[in-house]
Amino acid sequence: MYGFLDYLVSDVMSKPTVIGPDATLAEVERILEQTGFNGLPVVSGGTLVGFVTSLDLLEAFRFTPDAILPPYDEIMQRSVATVMTREPLSSSRARASRACSRRWWRRATRASRSSTRTATAWSAWWRART
Repeated sequence: MYGFLDYLVSDVMSKPTVIGPDATLAEVERILEQTGFNGLPVVSGGTLVGFVTSLDLLEAFRFTPDAILPPYDEIMQRSVATVMTREPLSSSRARASRACSRRWWRRATRASRSSTRTATAWSAWWRART
């Protein structure tokens, strides 16, 4: 049932696409758009130093009291190092499986209050699995 937990990155990653920490956010945007990926490993000297995602890119445009309209051109020239995630987030297979089961159970029990909601929850759970 949880066969995907045994996958390695090499089993599902199509082509290794990486970016350096000195690359601009404009370059990240272009690569994410071209590849359809949601994130890229950031590599320096052959060593993984971080990971940048499309959400990190959006985070760069956060509103501040000084700038309701962020300066797009200026932000897009920032380096990846200013927004990337440096700390790796990892989990054991057992922990990932338990977390998945807990999320599913909460959704299923919350939706069991009516048969329509139950059918919808099962349908959403099934779509999320595939």
